[in-house]
Amino acid sequence: MNYATLKTFIAGELNRQDLAASIPIFIELAEAGLNRALRHRRMLERATNTSSDHFLALPDDFLQAKNIQLNTDPVTVLTYVTMEQADLLRSGKYSVPSQPRYYTIVGETIEFTPVPDIDYTTELTYYVKLETLADTVLSNWLHAAYPDAYLYGALLHSAPYLKDDARIPIWDGIYQRTIEEINREGDRSEVSGATPRARTFVW
Repeated sequence: MNYATLKTFIAGELNRQDLAASIPIFIELAEAGLNRALRHRRMLERATNTSSDHFLALPDDFLQAKNIQLNTDPVTVLTYVTMEQADLLRSGKYSVPSQPRYYTIVGETIEFTPVPDIDYTTELTYYVKLETLADTVLSNWLHAAYPDAYLYGALLHSAPYLKDDARIPIWDGIYQRTIEEINREGDRSEVSGATPRARTFVW
């Protein structure tokens, strides 16, 4: 099943000609929900940057940080703190620029505490958004491995138009089980030694 056949299959399941034009929107909404619900080792990537900036912009495909470290010798794994805790640390013990020990997420940026005193190579391991399906992107890793997640996620987003359709609870049950299975499989494979992809981007 690719993007085109997914749309065809959804149309066949719905059997509603008036909803045909809305099927790409149902798929897009399903992807948004999948990005929120899934955390799988195949969503992990690593990115590095060398900078002395106090704030570094997050990657465009960022969903959630798994690990942030400075590639010093030895490696320094940064500890997450809240924005309020970061402000308190910088107004007290870490008021002078030095090697960062902590980080927080502020909007679309990573904020370091204390403020870096020199250039440091930062390595970010993070969960990335799914590659968006489209007429020019016929599949991605999730769609290839778990097409049922897309199918039932998209069908659920048609529910407001179907009113009391008896199939909706069935679709919902299958979708929820599928999400649980994908996350469990991701947890198992993550401890088997799988390594996130590494790439360098300019922060």
